Amino acid sequence: MYTIEKNVPLPKSRGKWQMLYEDMQEGDSVVVQNYGQAKSFVASIHRNGGKAILRPIDNGIRVWLVKRGK
Repeated sequence: MYTIEKNVPLPKSRGKWQMLYEDMQEGDSVVVQNYGQAKSFVASIHRNGGKAILRPIDNGIRVWLVKRGK
């Protein structure tokens, strides 16, 4: 038998990019393996109202957190 529960709040989902963003401070950077990962991370930063810069380096793409949002 199942119990129906009402008004149970849905927990916020947090992906790997969101968790990484939450651990970073302005001026911090991280190296990701490819452009797709870099774009996903930058999109996560933008969704939170932040700003980021990415640049290719020898072993991947470096993403800097320039300004934090929320």
